[in-house]
Amino acid sequence: MHTIMHYTIYCVHNVRENIHNEYYEVLDSIVDCIDNYEPGGINTYIVNDYGGGVCELLSYENPKSLVSYAFVDIDGDKISELLILDVGTSEYENRIIELYAYTDGSVEHVLSGGFRARVYLSSDKILYTEGSSGALYSSVARYEFDKDAKKAVFIDSYYTLPVNIGEENEGVRICYTTDKASILSDDPDSKAIKEVEIATGSYNIYEEYGVRTVGLYDYGTISTLSEYCED
Repeated sequence: MHTIMHYTIYCVHNVRENIHNEYYEVLDSIVDCIDNYEPGGINTYIVNDYGGGVCELLSYENPKSLVSYAFVDIDGDKISELLILDVGTSEYENRIIELYAYTDGSVEHVLSGGFRARVYLSSDKILYTEGSSGALYSSVARYEFDKDAKKAVFIDSYYTLPVNIGEENEGVRICYTTDKASILSDDPDSKAIKEVEIATGSYNIYEEYGVRTVGLYDYGTISTLSEYCED
């Protein structure tokens, strides 16, 4: 375990940056999980309170080089959050696979991201999720990090539904909603859903409405778990 060592190394600048030492216990837990990973077996990291975003990367060669971390004050309360990032497998860089927040003397797990439910931090510190349940079913949702509740609060979402399947003008219906429960809904009577347009042929909703339109957050300093273990 690396906790005591990192307590010493980061003690001085943690006071300035409000990076709580309890975050390093989380990092140690992830490192321990990777070191003791058994393919096909029960992974202790999955069943503890820290969630499972990291687990998708455990079958890769040298996951410590793929899993990284950064500290960002997302909500502007001068207390940094801990973001666990995938820097080696995602189609778009710096995918958030886990997010932790410090509150009331302890670290809380806020969310996990997966390959089919990717999470990114935008340049304006809004959390974007990009997900798909099939070629014609995809969504982009925005979340704001609530500094009081320490959770991601849904803002709105764009999503697609298939239309004219098997016909020459096959495509997708693009919808917008501010109701989280309505994502991927095709209820024509719902006042929470607005049809934006119908697009024929191939269509990438992520490029049109996702984090690519506003840009990714510039983390500045990102460290891999490999570097963390070497310190």
